[in-house]
Amino acid sequence: MGGNFSDGVLAVQFICDHQFPVPPWLTLYKTPLPVYLLPDEDRQPLSQQSLSEDPRDILAREPMGWFQISAVAICVALNALDGFDVLSISFASPGIAAEWGVDRAVLGIVLSMELLGMAVGSIVIGSIADRIGRRPTILLSLIIMAAGMFLASTAGRVEILSAYRFGTGLGIGGMLAAINAMAAEYSNNRY
Repeated sequence: MGGNFSDGVLAVQFICDHQFPVPPWLTLYKTPLPVYLLPDEDRQPLSQQSLSEDPRDILAREPMGWFQISAVAICVALNALDGFDVLSISFASPGIAAEWGVDRAVLGIVLSMELLGMAVGSIVIGSIADRIGRRPTILLSLIIMAAGMFLASTAGRVEILSAYRFGTGLGIGGMLAAINAMAAEYSNNRY
């Protein structure tokens, strides 16, 4: 009964050697780690010290893996939605002003409602991200933003468009706060 942790690793190594071929990199590691904790071929073996380290320190020091790169790429793509929304309403505003017969100065107030919503959303929804998590907050913000963009296309008056633009801004502000924090958490110190 008094076996230690390395006895189990030796037993796994014995079984691997005698039942099926073992990849050559597996026999290079003489660490007291189970096989499922061994790193990829291109990385250094894990040590007991690295298992007791803070995961944030490991992520900050190690090269970025495919999961980290994917998470940052998704954050960048979600950030592009903000740019799409601003550009689309900028192109549509002359047509809206002409069709509704409103002054461009009034339409400027409507367009600035999104900026006000972004300020409120980044404070209110951004603080919710610290309590319930970044992923649920990003999904909630995406729903609010998509609903606001869709409803803005159905508006028939300046006041209603202003309200929908404010709602879109709430979603964008919450999303920007959460995705910037998420991208920073998943990136290493180099990026």
